[in-house]
Amino acid sequence: MTIASTTTNGSLNGSHGSSGGGSAQIGTKAASSVDPLRVLRKYKFAFVIAAIIGGVLGVGAHFALAEFRPTWSTPVIYKCYPPQTEPNPDELRIDDDEFERFMATESAMMVSENVLRVAVENPRLLNEAPRWISRYTEGGVVDIGRAAIALEEQVGARVMPGTDLISMTVRWRDRDEVATIAEVLSSAYLQDLRRRGSRSMSERRDAVEQAIRGLEDDFSQADRRRSELVSSAQMDVLDINQSQERAEMMIVIGAFQELGLQLEAVLSQKAEMEAQLGNPGGLQFNETLRAQVELQPLVQNLRSQVVFLQAQRATERERLSEDNPTIRRIDDQIAALNRSLDQERQKLLFELFQTQLDQLRLAESQIRAQMASLAGRRTQLGMRLQELVFAETELNDIEMRMGQILELQQDFETDLRMLDATAALATASRVDVIQSARVPTQMSFPKIYIVVPAGVFLLVGLTAGIAYLIEMVDQRVKSPADIAALPSVRILGMIPHVSEDPARIDSPERVFAEQPLTTMSESYRHVRGAVVKRMKAGGHKSLLVVPAMPGSGSTTVASNVAEALAAAENRVILIDANMRRPRVHEVFGLPTGPGVGEMLAGASLADVAQKTGNPNLRVITSGAPSERQLEALATGGIAKLINQAAAEADFVIIDVAPATVSGDAQALAQVVDSSMLVARAFGETRGQIGRLSRELDEQPARYLGVLVNAARSATGGYLRGNLRAGHSYTAKSVPSTKAKAKAKA
Repeated sequence: MTIASTTTNGSLNGSHGSSGGGSAQIGTKAASSVDPLRVLRKYKFAFVIAAIIGGVLGVGAHFALAEFRPTWSTPVIYKCYPPQTEPNPDELRIDDDEFERFMATESAMMVSENVLRVAVENPRLLNEAPRWISRYTEGGVVDIGRAAIALEEQVGARVMPGTDLISMTVRWRDRDEVATIAEVLSSAYLQDLRRRGSRSMSERRDAVEQAIRGLEDDFSQADRRRSELVSSAQMDVLDINQSQERAEMMIVIGAFQELGLQLEAVLSQKAEMEAQLGNPGGLQFNETLRAQVELQPLVQNLRSQVVFLQAQRATERERLSEDNPTIRRIDDQIAALNRSLDQERQKLLFELFQTQLDQLRLAESQIRAQMASLAGRRTQLGMRLQELVFAETELNDIEMRMGQILELQQDFETDLRMLDATAALATASRVDVIQSARVPTQMSFPKIYIVVPAGVFLLVGLTAGIAYLIEMVDQRVKSPADIAALPSVRILGMIPHVSEDPARIDSPERVFAEQPLTTMSESYRHVRGAVVKRMKAGGHKSLLVVPAMPGSGSTTVASNVAEALAAAENRVILIDANMRRPRVHEVFGLPTGPGVGEMLAGASLADVAQKTGNPNLRVITSGAPSERQLEALATGGIAKLINQAAAEADFVIIDVAPATVSGDAQALAQVVDSSMLVARAFGETRGQIGRLSRELDEQPARYLGVLVNAARSATGGYLRGNLRAGHSYTAKSVPSTKAKAKAKA
C-alpha cells in the first residue's frame, strides 16, 4: 500500500540555489509530472464523446471519398524460379542468398524507369485508358517523362514474404483503366525480362565458347612443349627409372662401393705390415707367410737333406754309439743344414713380406685409380640424371596440365550443351506470370475499417493532446509525483483525502486517536517513521509544521503526528503558535488559555501545558485572545518557550500560520530544530511549493521535506485500490477496538 514516501531528492541540508534558477528547472520538469492515468480518468467522458464524433466523421469521410475520390487497385502475381543450370528441375540446387537477391532485383526492375517509359509509350493506353493518359497529353503528344513519373507513384512491387512470388500492384481511380495499365506495365516488364535474358544467355554462351577456344590453344602449346622437351633432353624413355643412365648409375655405384670395400681391406693389411717394419722386436711373420716359405724349392731341398741325414744317423746309431765320430759328424752336418734352413727361411720370409707389401701398395694405387675413374663417371651420370629429372618433372607437369585442360574442355562443352538445353525451357527467364491483371471488384481505398478507426484515432488524439496541454498548464500539486518533479525538493509522505479512506472517518483531526485502524492512521504511522528517522539523525526535538496556504490542513497533520508520536511511548508537547486563527484547542476540546500568550507574559510551562486523553501528550494552546501578540513570535521569548518544552519532552510539535499569508513560519524557523511543509493536493502550485521549500531550506532549522495532504484517487487509478487493499488487510488481521473492549468485559 503506497501511503507515505520517505524518498529524498538532494542532500538533507543542501541549498536550492537562487529563486530564478529554481523556477526555470521547475518549468522544464512540468511535463514529466503529468500522469496519463489521471488524464484518462479525468477526461474519460471527453474521450468517449471524441471517439463517437470521430467514428461519425470517419463514416462520412468514407462515403465521401468512395463517391468522389476512390482508388482501385489490381495485382499481377509473378512466380520466380532458381537459375536453370540443369534441364531437370529436380536436380537444381538453390542458393537462398542468390535467390533472394534475384527476387529483390526483379521487383525493383518492374518499376524501373525503362519499363515505365516503355509502358507509357504503348498505344493501348490511348484507346483503353484515355482518362489516365489524357492527364499527360498536350496537343495530341504524350509527355513520356511526366507520365512515367506519375505511373511510378501509382505502381508498387514487393516480394511476398516467405514465398517465391512477387506482387506488382497498380492503383488508379478508374476500375476499368487500372486493369489496362497493369496489363501494359506487365507486358513492358516481360519484354524487358526477355531482352535481358536473351542478352545474358548470349553473353554466357560467348564466354563458354571463348573459354573452350582458349583451352584448345593451351593444349596445343603444352603438346608442342612436351615434344621439344623430349627432343632437347634426348630421352630414350619418359620414365627416368627405366633409362640407360639410371641403369649405368646403379652399376657405377655398385662397383664404387665394391672397390671401396677392397681398398679398405688393402689399407688394413698395408697398415698392419708397415707397423711390423717399425717393430723394435723384429718382424713377426704370420702363419700364411711361413707356409708360403715352406713351399719354396730351396727350403724343401734343405729340409730333405736334413731328413736324409737324420735317417742316416738313425741307421748308424743302431750299430754305433753316440760318441762315435761318424755319429758326431752326421750331427754336425744336420746342425749346419738346420742353420742354413733357418737363414734361408728368414731371408725368404723377408723377401715375401716385402713382395706382399709392394703388391698391397700397387693394389692400393690401382684401386684408387679405378675409384677416381668411377667417381668421374658417377658425376657425369648424376648431372645427366639431374637433367633428366628436371625434364621428367616438367613433362609430368605438362601431362597433368594437358589432362586438366581436357577435363575443363569437357566441362565447358557440357555447360554449352546445358545452356542450349535450358534456353529452350519455358522457365529460362526465371519469372512467369501466374495471375494476370483483372478488373477489380472492390475499392482499395477508402476502406471503412480503416477510415472510421482513423477518424476516431485522430479526434481522440486531438482531445488527448488538448487534455495533456491543459494538465501541463495546470501547475497545482496533485500527487507526490508533482513534488518529485521539483529539483532538490524532498517528499516526506502523503496523507489520503477523507473520502478516499474505505472506513468512515468521523473526525480527521483526531483520526489517529479515535480510529487507529483506518488507512489514514496508517498513513500517519508512515509519516511518523520518516519524521523520527530524520529528526533523530540530527539529534533534533522540535518540529515546525508549516502550511503552504490556508486550508492546507497543517493543524490536522500536527495533531495526528503528535498523537502518533505519543502512541509510540514518546513524550510529546503540541504547541499552537498560530496567533491568527488557532484551532488546536478546538481539536482537543480544550480552553483557549492559558497558552503561548500567557507563557510569553511570564507564566510557567506547567501552568500552560494542558493534559489530553493520552498521558504522553500535552498541548499548549495559543492562549487567550487578549494575550496573543503577533510580534511575540519574533522575540526571544518563543525560543525560551520551545527550549523549555524540549527539555521536558522527547518531541515538540509546533503548528503555525500559513507561510503565504504571514512571516510567522520564517520567524519560528530561526529557533526550532526542524521544519516540514504541508501542501494540500489540488490546492497549491508547484512553483509555490518550490519557492517555500527553498525559503525553509535556507533557514537554520533542518528542512525535512513536503507532506502532501488530502491526496485523491484522481492522482492515479492505483491509489484507491491500494487504500482499499490496506484497509481490508488491517481489518481482517487486527481486531477492532470494540471487539477488544468486549473481550475485556
